Amino acid sequence: MDNNIKLLLGITDPNLTIDPKYQYTSYIEEKIIKNGKALLCHLYLSYPMYCPNCKALMLHNGTKVVNNVHLSSAGKKLVLSIRKQKYLCPECKKTATAKFKDTNYHDHFSVV
Repeated sequence: MDNNIKLLLGITDPNLTIDPKYQYTSYIEEKIIKNGKALLCHLYLSYPMYCPNCKALMLHNGTKVVNNVHLSSAGKKLVLSIRKQKYLCPECKKTATAKFKDTNYHDHFSVV
């Protein structure tokens, strides 16, 4: 993702990129959500993760989409739709999900 876009959005997480599913189309779209217009920004969060239990390199195990209601832009609500990588440890079968560093755990997330 372009550093200027990250600066405008206030994103500091280096692992957050434009979702590859939207790389050839517009990754920002306007949608009507709860009787109001919102800008939906599709992003992807993935990085190598080691198991906190046994320290083995974890395998990719699908993704989970979370929506982060962000600051308003152009008078519209801005929603960061982040596709987060899920992980599975091949040794102890523990699971984990990629962490978005710009918010606290369970903060500012909503079902859109």
